Amino acid sequence: MLALLKNIDFTLITVLWMISLSFFTVAAGACIALCVRRIYKNNINNRRIEDKSNLKLALDKALTTHSDTIEVEDFRSVNPAIINEVLLSYFRTLKGKHSNKLLKIVKKLNIENEIEKATKRGTTGRRMEAMQVLSYLDSQSSLRTIHEGLSSSKKYITLTAARCLTRRKAEIFTEDIIYY
Repeated sequence: MLALLKNIDFTLITVLWMISLSFFTVAAGACIALCVRRIYKNNINNRRIEDKSNLKLALDKALTTHSDTIEVEDFRSVNPAIINEVLLSYFRTLKGKHSNKLLKIVKKLNIENEIEKATKRGTTGRRMEAMQVLSYLDSQSSLRTIHEGLSSSKKYITLTAARCLTRRKAEIFTEDIIYY
């Protein structure tokens, strides 16, 4: 009987050690996975910061020179969300001839379609940002896209669309703005 008790105790200790070892293995695996994820996210964030600063440098160069030439490659390889973010910050701060020059650059790059697509996909904040960029452009398609934003199911998109139409002084949509 004593031998049976020793055998049960040894089995119980072995089972407890195996459970502890299993928990340790899972915790170590989770720690490694979180470290790899953090490294990956940092690389993405660093690339985003680099793209944003390169885009700002290209825009600064294009705005300060006498010609409105800018390398299309500077824009094509960059995430559209970054383009919208940078363009919005420039449109908000530039006035006069620099604002007109920025408008010419945007038209020349033919990125308005990408901006319009960004109003329909992505997070609410990114969609609002794209709509605000469109409010600085003077094309009919951008006006139509902003007007479509009034019928969005998201209230912040609708509010942003109303503000953008007001900014564009689109008096023909006054009733729609009041309705929504």
